[in-house]
Amino acid sequence: MTAAPPPGLNVGLCGDDEGCLVSDWVDAWRVAGGTTRKFVVGGNWKCNGSVESVSELVGSLNAAVEAHEDFFTNCEVIVAPPMLHLAAVHKTINPLIKVAAQDVHFAGNGAYTGEVSADMLINFGLEWVITGHSERRAAPATGYGVMADESSELIARKTKYALDKGLHVILCIGETLEDREAGNTLAVCKEQLAPAVELLSPEDWSRVVLAYEPVWAIGTGKSATKEDAQDTHEGIRSYLAVAVSPEVASALRIQYGGSVKPENAGELAMQPDIDGFLVGGAALMAESFANIVGATITPVDLYPHVRASFDNL
Repeated sequence: MTAAPPPGLNVGLCGDDEGCLVSDWVDAWRVAGGTTRKFVVGGNWKCNGSVESVSELVGSLNAAVEAHEDFFTNCEVIVAPPMLHLAAVHKTINPLIKVAAQDVHFAGNGAYTGEVSADMLINFGLEWVITGHSERRAAPATGYGVMADESSELIARKTKYALDKGLHVILCIGETLEDREAGNTLAVCKEQLAPAVELLSPEDWSRVVLAYEPVWAIGTGKSATKEDAQDTHEGIRSYLAVAVSPEVASALRIQYGGSVKPENAGELAMQPDIDGFLVGGAALMAESFANIVGATITPVDLYPHVRASFDNL
């Protein structure tokens, strides 16, 4: 898709060329805001999908890529099916969409019944894995996240082993509603990150995407305001600038997750420290997921007519 530059944007990326790609103007807008971090959108399918529904979803996503290839080229897009469907999705999805596992073991192959190692994922041809999702972390007092009762220390071990084997990792953190209401959001995020900060080298962080997912917003229909999300992302980045290095913090991509929808993705994507999304429920609907990708590449406040172009998918 081509277009004239957005009003008020004058950074010299495309001159006055009326035929400049919209994605180039978005790149210019990001550079003007002081960052060259590439947007990244992940779709976590969680424990959902039949053989038939997964095949249909992949077909719809492939159609979205064909219709808007420029968007999927300029935004890194990843989907995370359940383990049982990894093979089918990996074989049939458009290569512009990467495939991730939803979890990984903290060690290599061996007598670990029910586990899948990073060695296996690499051998299978995957590049990405999710670690630390709140549905696998230690359960808070509310009873949310009782599935695996994983500690931040265990999650850091998983993350480090996956990185050492060559995977890219989406590392999730986030606070409960009680934490937020008590004013402890950043304290909780720092506590969850601390073991990873201790284990990971500065070089490791180049293959990490951090996903900030407030637990109270996951699957509830509630979402942090753009101001609250930006403040938390900025606070996380400031912490890592001290705990790791300013260079790592500046380059690190931080996703927002928690009831992300096409309706709120655009305004969230406009925030300087939000570099994409980790999407749950909307990732199971190809049109909604494509709209979120579109809103991320062409934020609604910058180019509202582009989001509308997804309506016929």
